[in-house]
Amino acid sequence: MNKKYDEIIPALERPQTVKLQASVEENTEKEITPLQETAEKLREERLGLIIQIGNELHKKMRLQGIVEPEFTEYFHRIEELDKEIYITIKNEERLRMNSLYLYNCTECGSKLTLHDKFCGSCGTSVLIPEKNLEELGSCTNCEEEIPHSAIFCPCCGRKTAVSQES
Repeated sequence: MNKKYDEIIPALERPQTVKLQASVEENTEKEITPLQETAEKLREERLGLIIQIGNELHKKMRLQGIVEPEFTEYFHRIEELDKEIYITIKNEERLRMNSLYLYNCTECGSKLTLHDKFCGSCGTSVLIPEKNLEELGSCTNCEEEIPHSAIFCPCCGRKTAVSQES
């Protein structure tokens, strides 16, 4: 007897089969979800370790001059990015400093910026004291302008001897 499945199982029994199948799928999903979460946590931990290895290698190359030929291209690109980041942050700080109220008027006490020539409240001529700036030179590695007293370049992080060009 080759009767079809539909002919053997009455129509009333089919919803129970569907419910059973849905229950099995739901239980399977409940078991899979924690496994997926565990795998994701392990991937994140692994990525963190890879980043730490990269940071340590970069530090050795930067501070100790250890050269790993297969990483040289990456190292140079990181140096370029470090310089771009440093210059961008320096420019941002310069803009912020120009808009900050750093001084008070000697006559009325109103706040003044670096660019004020006269007090906006009382009209008094503004004399902003000049800062005693340290002599600058260029980093021998990245050529960024840095103080002569710097032991490490704030841009590239390398121990440096400042060149006297600036």
